[in-house]
Amino acid sequence: SDVCGEQRRGRKIVILGDLSVPSDAMAEIAQGADVLVHEATLADNDHHKAMRQGHSNAGMAGRLAKRLGAKRLILTHFSSRFDTMIPASPTTVTEESWTKKNL
Repeated sequence: SDVCGEQRRGRKIVILGDLSVPSDAMAEIAQGADVLVHEATLADNDHHKAMRQGHSNAGMAGRLAKRLGAKRLILTHFSSRFDTMIPASPTTVTEESWTKKNL
């Protein structure tokens, strides 16, 4: 503590790619993550398409984050379908607004 300061709790950051059904091993490792970064390829109304193609959507990522007890969720999407990058405006979704609309 003389050199590094007081000890403090580490942070768990989990980064997941595009998947429709997470494995049990992944879920166990990701449990209680401070930050969950998750790919969300499709819109919420494309749930059946996501499942057929092995993709995930924002709603699926949100439900997974809640089930895992993640403190923060960051959604990403990278696709070769788009030839330009448009910076997104950060949006804050409160727990109240999320549960009223999506659960």
